[in-house]
Amino acid sequence: MTGCSGARPYADTSPWNTPIPPNPTIDPQTPTYQNTLTTTGLTLTSDVDQYTIGLYCVTPDTTPTTVTFSGYYSDYTSGTRVRHGYAPTITNLPIPTTITPPTGTDAQLVIWDQNAGIEYGFWQFAWTNGHATATNGYAIRTDTTSAGRFADGLAGRGAGLPYLAGLVRPTDIATGHIDHALAFAYPFPSHQYTYPASKTDGKGTTGTDLPEGTRLQLDPTLTTTDLTNLGLTPTAVIIAQALQRYGMYVVDNSGSAKVYLQDRTSAAWDTTTTRTILSTIPWNRFRAVGAPGRSALPPGSTAGATSGAP
Repeated sequence: MTGCSGARPYADTSPWNTPIPPNPTIDPQTPTYQNTLTTTGLTLTSDVDQYTIGLYCVTPDTTPTTVTFSGYYSDYTSGTRVRHGYAPTITNLPIPTTITPPTGTDAQLVIWDQNAGIEYGFWQFAWTNGHATATNGYAIRTDTTSAGRFADGLAGRGAGLPYLAGLVRPTDIATGHIDHALAFAYPFPSHQYTYPASKTDGKGTTGTDLPEGTRLQLDPTLTTTDLTNLGLTPTAVIIAQALQRYGMYVVDNSGSAKVYLQDRTSAAWDTTTTRTILSTIPWNRFRAVGAPGRSALPPGSTAGATSGAP
């Protein structure tokens, strides 16, 4: 196991790594979405202590670990999904025996071989009697060949997107700027989805709630002084500026409204990085914009939900 470098995963042309242009297409549903988010009474959170993503980087000589799955494991490293059947046992995954999955029943974990350019993602990872187990998992490339999404809608989190995508890491904050979009989840995404999502686990109301894949941008006219006056910490200002330049995509159905920061155990955040550092940003300062190369589509124009093996 090694520390993660500040390398940015996925292609520069990925929807995660493409900045929002100066005059983006604004989704006409923006006022509705603003109202929806406001009337929930939820604030924007950033919990690093539970229900987030654990991230560990490994070297090519990491000893392989056997993982027993109770669901599905899919390998996309060749560009096409390689299935391993239901409840497979995979024997060659580079998982250090010292890692700890995040707190929460999701126990979402990413193992990243930065040299090989491969991300291994797991849902409900655990050590069971000293043996690695998980419900579902995948492998996907993180190099310039990868868009950072599962086009077939058969893997990843609720929107068919990898766990590493949109994750805020300590190396992002250390540089003073985040050069990618963020991952966002809230309790009631709609039954529809839009690019870059390839599926949805949303249970909200169509036409009122945000489809998974929706890209939200924080008002780009807010200055650093404006953000500081909202009570944001220096770390929160860096995150907010990324929300202005790159935005955040709705990636999942969640118990709270949150952006994903790497979990504290694997990231070693300082004590100022807490759940509430973004909670003073009002929802009416966000607008829905189109993903790279695509206009912002109203809900009636998006594809319906798909079903498939995670």
